[in-house]
Formats: sequence, structure tokens, C-alpha cells
Amino acid sequence: MDISSASVQVGPTTSGGTPLSVPPAGSPGAVGVGAAGGSSEEQRRKWRDKGKALRARKKAALSGGPAVAATGEALPAPANGASAVSPLAGAPAPVPWNPDRLRKLWEQLVPAVEKWDVESLKKEAGKVDACLVAMVAQEAPWNPVSKITLVETGPNVTADLLNACGIGAERGDLVAFCMAAWCIYSGRATVASKLEELAAKKAEAEKKSAGEKGQRGKGEDEHEQN
Repeated sequence: MDISSASVQVGPTTSGGTPLSVPPAGSPGAVGVGAAGGSSEEQRRKWRDKGKALRARKKAALSGGPAVAATGEALPAPANGASAVSPLAGAPAPVPWNPDRLRKLWEQLVPAVEKWDVESLKKEAGKVDACLVAMVAQEAPWNPVSKITLVETGPNVTADLLNACGIGAERGDLVAFCMAAWCIYSGRATVASKLEELAAKKAEAEKKSAGEKGQRGKGEDEHEQN
């Protein structure tokens, strides 16, 4: 007898009901090995789908691509103008600048810049004619009223610019360092320019002196020959 096509009869129930019958394995609704509703093949298919989705999510995470949903589909991209990375929360705002903190820097900066400007003009005048250096030294210094205006308004203008650029007062040491370094550099450049000018004059004087000595020596030789 074909067992797969026959029903298995079960004895009477304790409640006196009709005997229960186990349907064949291939019949609809049957659960077990070879049953359509709970077959091991269907379970394996579900496991394979889950494995594919898991591998897809891992691959997307390693490659930096878009995130992958549980079903293996890519998540929707953020809307135009939206950032996929949330902004940093709780970032402190820049500390506003107080112009009084910048006043001493401007009191040192203005004279240093004026000195550098005058010395630069004197150097250029010396290239034209040495007699112009004295005139430039007298005329080139800045107007006293203009210098006072720079010292008084410079701190306010600088504070407004730094605040507008988002550079807070917590970076005051950096700003002071840069301004002080520039003042030192400009002063050094002025001294170096003077040294170069003196060195050029010395070389010219030595060359002239050597030429005069050569002329005297030549004249003495001619005199002895005569």
C-alpha cells in the first residue's frame, strides 16, 4: 500500500469524538517534511535572502556607499540642500571682540608701519639722487592727526572684521602674535635695508679708492721712466 497517499487512522479521542486523521504529506496545509507550507526549501530561500541583505549592508558600509535597507534596497538619498551628516550639536559660538583689547596693539602697529613706510621711501629716493633722501625724511612721515585717527578707529574696525569673519576673541593670542611678528619683521627689514645701503656705499668707496691708487702708481712709474 502507498503510505504517502493514505490517511493514517488514529484511535478514538478521550473526549469520545471522531477519530482524527493526519492528511497526506503532499496535501494542502500539511506541515512536515515535504509539506508545501513549511518545507525546508522555503526556509532555505528565506535564509538566503537574509544573507544577501546582510552582505549588501556590510559591503555598502565598507565602500562608503548609501545605506542598504533590510530588504537589500538602498535607502532614499537626502533632499536637495540637506546634509546626510547631522551638524555638531552644542558647538560654542565665537566670543565677540572687545575693541579695548586691540587698542594697545594698534598703538604699537601704527608707528611701526609708519617707520617702515618712511624708510622704504628714503631707499627709493636714494636710488634717484642722494640729495632727495633728506627731503623724503622730512616730508614722508604721516600726518599726526591721521595717525591718531588710525589708533582710535583701528580697534573698532578690526573687532568688527574679526567678528564678521567668525574669528572669536578666544583666538586673541593668535591675532596678537601675528601683528607683533609683522612689526618685528618690518623693523628688521628696515635695518637690513640700511645695512645693504651702507655696504653698497662702502664697496663703491673701496672701488674708487683702488682706482685712485692705481692711477697714482701708474703716474709714478711714468715719472721714473722719464
